[in-house]
Amino acid sequence: MMNFANWPRTNWRTKYPALARRDPVSADLVKMRYFAGLSMSEAAQALGIPLRTAERLWTFAKTWLHKEISAARS
Repeated sequence: MMNFANWPRTNWRTKYPALARRDPVSADLVKMRYFAGLSMSEAAQALGIPLRTAERLWTFAKTWLHKEISAARS
């Protein structure tokens, strides 16, 4: 699972809503995986999407958040 703990809180708080605007399903997946602690298959089922789609969205969300938060640190 992705470790958001090392990311500055202020960047996380400003970037997560931007992800939600860009891709609401990916943002929901982040909430379910990170905050609710659901497994990938549990989150996929809750969202009503195939497991492979959830895996792709998770990869996208992690990459997007990392890029955005890293850019904000610079």
